[in-house]
Amino acid sequence: MYRLFMTFLVPSLLFLLPSHGIIGRFLCLFFNGDGAGHIKSFIAAAMLFITSVLMLALGIIVELVKYYRELIEEELYLVKRRFYESP
Repeated sequence: MYRLFMTFLVPSLLFLLPSHGIIGRFLCLFFNGDGAGHIKSFIAAAMLFITSVLMLALGIIVELVKYYRELIEEELYLVKRRFYESP
């Protein structure tokens, strides 16, 4: 059927990988003593990382909603079967 978790996981990874690269660049510059002028890189990496975490959280929520919907549909089927089979 649908692969909802993967729909949010792939963009999450696409935001996560550049954030790690940018934060790595910032940390290298910071520990070499030239990090004071590169705060924009740190802010950009933080924004990408937060976006990645939010996309991952949305993926988990979507997956939980999918399972909850399947449980409700199964319960509805059982209730209808019991209702229509009883004399």
